[in-house]
Amino acid sequence: MSQAQTYRQQNTYRTRERAGYNARPRTNRRRASESGLTARDRQHLLMMLVVAGLLGIIIIITTAFSATINYKNNQLQNDITVLEGEVEALEIEIQSANNIAAIEQKASKDLGMKYAEGNSYVVLSSEGNSKNDNFAAKLKNNAYGQ
Repeated sequence: MSQAQTYRQQNTYRTRERAGYNARPRTNRRRASESGLTARDRQHLLMMLVVAGLLGIIIIITTAFSATINYKNNQLQNDITVLEGEVEALEIEIQSANNIAAIEQKASKDLGMKYAEGNSYVVLSSEGNSKNDNFAAKLKNNAYGQ
């Protein structure tokens, strides 16, 4: 094609546009892909996929958090069971230690105590010239034989 023909062809398109109709072939701006989805549809699907992914991640995180709390709860329940057993053992030990026979045995063997005889007692008097004037000193003197 010569330059003159090309110029005339372009000029005719311009004059037809001014007249109110376009001689150029119309192109569909919303082209459908082979699957029949438009660009806007694909964008909506992508956003829905992102939202679904975020919901899945949130569910996984909450499940992991609840599993951690459940594990700690089970550990505390086991600790409570162990402590209850220890409390029961201590209560039994207290009951056996409160027994009079056990108290007498501990006093005689471990502490070296003896039963008092019928006429063994200490007499404190305020008479006489004692070097110890107070009660505690007199008791100590009588107890240790000083």
